[in-house]
Amino acid sequence: MVESASSGIQEFSSRLRSVLAATSERRAGTLIGIFVVVSMLLVIVASARPSPAVDTSLAWASSYAVDGVCYCSGDLSDDIASTDYDGQSVGSICSRIGSGPIVGRIHYNTVQCGSEPAGVGERSLDGEVLQDELVCPGRVGDGVSCNSDTGPTWDLSFLQLASAPEVTTTVPATTSTAPTTSEQPELAAMSLRIIDARSQRDVGVVFDRVDQTVPLASIPADALAFDLLGAPEGTQSVAFEVFGALDHFKIENVPPYSMFGNAGPAYAGGSFGPGTYVVDIQAFDGPDGLGRQLAAQTISFTISA
Repeated sequence: MVESASSGIQEFSSRLRSVLAATSERRAGTLIGIFVVVSMLLVIVASARPSPAVDTSLAWASSYAVDGVCYCSGDLSDDIASTDYDGQSVGSICSRIGSGPIVGRIHYNTVQCGSEPAGVGERSLDGEVLQDELVCPGRVGDGVSCNSDTGPTWDLSFLQLASAPEVTTTVPATTSTAPTTSEQPELAAMSLRIIDARSQRDVGVVFDRVDQTVPLASIPADALAFDLLGAPEGTQSVAFEVFGALDHFKIENVPPYSMFGNAGPAYAGGSFGPGTYVVDIQAFDGPDGLGRQLAAQTISFTISA
């Protein structure tokens, strides 16, 4: 009888071990399945991570769009200017595209209005140091959050025109001269003269090209007025756009054309701290930045501490 009971206990123990083993296998399989699903969800969430919730700045701009056309901003970093794109350097492409209208500009972080190529510079975004043109390639400006919006791409039709075979034609001589049909603005030698807005005196400093540097101590940085020199004949309005360490836009319809306006001979000024500033200047033959563009020029300068 004892042997029978012992045999029954052994059989029960064996079955119990089998049940527990099967249960453990099922639990292990379930846990592995849960782990795989959770891992996939984490990958999906990471790949769908939204752009950092940070505000952009007009100082980030490397391009702008007007009326469906993409133009480069005037001050390109060396790395992006030398980048090869469609067989030419970006700097060469931007130079041949030229400047666009100053009214109605939509600014973008990358040099091709939100599309590649992207620069390699880094900024601190949402607590992380990232390549901002890869993370936030789209529109930039005051109150605009990081985004991936894209605008028009470059019109590279001039590349095909440049590679087309040259065709020579003979035009009979006439006594009249055919009018020019070019609408490209001239590269006028416009410049900006600095005036002390407090004393209304000429400081003796003129900005007329890119990459000029002036020490902060040599100028009235808290009251700088800028007077335009060299506006072409027929100018009816001048548009100024400043970006970089300062965002500013102004259209002047009456000479003297000044960046911050004036009341007769009294110039209004702005405050400038240490940093780099880029100024796009365009002259038009109509009021309010309208009509034909007569001249365009980009000037950049750095105020050193």
